[in-house]
Amino acid sequence: MTRFKAWISTAAALSVLFGALVSAQEDEKQLPPKGGTPKNFTLPEKDTFELPNGLRVTLVQIGSVPKATVRIVIRSGNLNEGDQTWLADLSGDFLLEGTASRKADADLPEGTYERELGREGFFGPAAHLYHRHPPTGWSDWEGPLRPRSFDTTRLEGLAATPWEAELLLSNASLKLRFWRAEGAMDHLARNGDGDELMFVHQGAGELFCDYGRLSFGEGDYIVLPRGTM
Repeated sequence: MTRFKAWISTAAALSVLFGALVSAQEDEKQLPPKGGTPKNFTLPEKDTFELPNGLRVTLVQIGSVPKATVRIVIRSGNLNEGDQTWLADLSGDFLLEGTASRKADADLPEGTYERELGREGFFGPAAHLYHRHPPTGWSDWEGPLRPRSFDTTRLEGLAATPWEAELLLSNASLKLRFWRAEGAMDHLARNGDGDELMFVHQGAGELFCDYGRLSFGEGDYIVLPRGTM
């Protein structure tokens, strides 16, 4: 019986304490902090005028930095049309129409054909050319300038210098070779007849010539003027 009374007394004390906490929290919620003194707010002056074409313009100058924000509001929504509720929908559809897409590779104008040129296929920088006629629309080609496909992976290409590499194409003004080197050149060489232009497909190295030292790597072009050693 005594223990039961003690439990009742403890429960009553906890109930009173919990009630006091809840009451204190409610008092805090009902007493928000006092607000400060409101700051003065003055609307900037505005100048409203009408352009010769009937467009109404409102000019509001804000701040000291020279800048301008242009906003054109056309009251042509369904709310302002009355019985002609079709006009806003038609105007919105016209905004989506045009002769060309904003994307360079989609929705080209009718009669336009695209050609992409790049060093790495579909990766990296590329140039987009547009033609009136399909550049690949030919069915037959006659003459020495017809398109050809060469599999350079079948070429050995190993040589001590670029001038000793396998000859792929040539004419009276140009020679195109495929060169693959496994180490440094063991002697000096130079071309006294013409300029040299080399493109590095793979690998890296150091070029030592009359003009100093040049580091090169994959994707680089190397130009050697005639007579350079």
